[in-house]
Amino acid sequence: MKFYGTTEWIPKLSNLPHREQKLLWRRAFLRSFRNWQTWAAFAILGVCGGLAATIGTQISDSPFVTGIFGGIGGAIGGFICGQIVSRTARHHVLEELNRLPK
Repeated sequence: MKFYGTTEWIPKLSNLPHREQKLLWRRAFLRSFRNWQTWAAFAILGVCGGLAATIGTQISDSPFVTGIFGGIGGAIGGFICGQIVSRTARHHVLEELNRLPK
C-alpha cells in the first residue's frame, strides 16, 4: 500500500503546477463522496474514536483519560479514513485530467 502525503507524491499530478494540482485534487476529492467507500471510511473513523473512548472509560473514570483514548482512536481512524478517501479520489484524478483543456 502506497502512502500519499501531498499532491506532489501522486504521479499523475506531479508534472502539473501546484495551483492546478490543488484544483484537480479538490475536484477529485469531492467526487469521491459519491462512492460508498468514502462513507464507510468516515464510519470507521467514528467507530475507532468511539471504541477507544469506551476503552478509556473502562480503564479510568477520568474524563481526561477518556479524551486521550478517544483522541488516539480518532487519530488512528483518521489515518485509515484518509488513506481510503485518497485511494478513492485518485481514481477520479484521471477523469479530471481528461477534462483539462489541451
